Amino acid sequence: MRSINLTLAFIAAATLCAHRASPQNLANSKPVSAVELQRRSLFQQRASLKRQMGETSFTAYMGTTFYGNVRTLSYQAQFLCPALETDFRDTLIAGAARKQEIDPELLRAVMHHESAFRPCAVSSKGALGLMQLMPSTLAQYHVTNPFDPVQSVNAGAALLRSLLEKYGGDLKLTLAAYNAGSGRVDVSDRDNFPSETKNYIAGILSELGVNPD
Repeated sequence: MRSINLTLAFIAAATLCAHRASPQNLANSKPVSAVELQRRSLFQQRASLKRQMGETSFTAYMGTTFYGNVRTLSYQAQFLCPALETDFRDTLIAGAARKQEIDPELLRAVMHHESAFRPCAVSSKGALGLMQLMPSTLAQYHVTNPFDPVQSVNAGAALLRSLLEKYGGDLKLTLAAYNAGSGRVDVSDRDNFPSETKNYIAGILSELGVNPD
């Protein structure tokens, strides 16, 4: 148990150091980014723990305490992750919006509400990065590092474009699907959206200066 606690302490320290890195370094693929170092550190610690515990015990433990603790550490550490600098953020937004032919202000507002512009953000539900993408979405858009601002913004913009097309440009349905998933939106009417989704839609529309009615 002491070795496990030391492992978790090491992960916490690595996470803290990683989140103090500058946002420019996160987007630079040649030097190893702080987030990439964090990811490698986590994998190294998992490999070490696996050797110590054995395959069967490790698999069971990863499904409970160890994974839960790592996820909690990541969730808490997001508050130490600084927001992207404005110029860098604006450049990413403009490029991705132009590529997907969507309104850059929509992309900005979604990013703001999803992560407060923090590239290392992690939600309690498992959404990751600036655009808070779930694992299935990361795979769909071939994102290899969810904490890389460039990959996250490009994938988030592509998802927004796809949803706008799916819902015929209906902004409320697009935002609802981004927040709650298309599966829920497709079987619900607007009055039955979860309160979280309704507030999410209202907040973004307000930021865009769009009348919610």
